[in-house]
Amino acid sequence: MLPNIIKIEILTYIKKLHYYACPKKHTISKRIKNLNMDDKIYTTICVLFAVLIVMGNMVYQKFVVLPILPFHTFELSVGAITYPLTFLLTDLIAEFYGKNKANFCVKRVIVKCCVCQKLGNIFFLI
Repeated sequence: MLPNIIKIEILTYIKKLHYYACPKKHTISKRIKNLNMDDKIYTTICVLFAVLIVMGNMVYQKFVVLPILPFHTFELSVGAITYPLTFLLTDLIAEFYGKNKANFCVKRVIVKCCVCQKLGNIFFLI
C-alpha cells in the first residue's frame, strides 16, 4: 500500500506523460500498466527524487555519527548523505530523458518541498 503523497506524485507524472487512454475510474496500478517501460523508469526516478528531497529537507538537522576509524568518528548531517543521491538522479534524468523532463521533475519537487514545509509549520504550531 503506497502512502497518499507518493500516489499523488505518481499520478502527476503519468498525467504529464499524456496517458489518458484509461478511464478515470481505473486505479493507479491499471494506469501504470499502460505505461511503456521507459516511462515507468522515468516515473520511478522522479518519485524517488521527490521522496529524497522532501526527506532530506525534513531531517537535515539530524546528525549521524560514523565511527569508521578507531581514533576518529565522523559526524555529518543526514542531508549530506541524501544530497549526492538527488544530484545523481537529476543527472540521470537530464542525461537519458532530456532537459525538459528534468526541469519538469525539479519544478514539481520544489513545489512539493514548499507545500511540505508549510504543512510542517502548520502542524508544528497546532
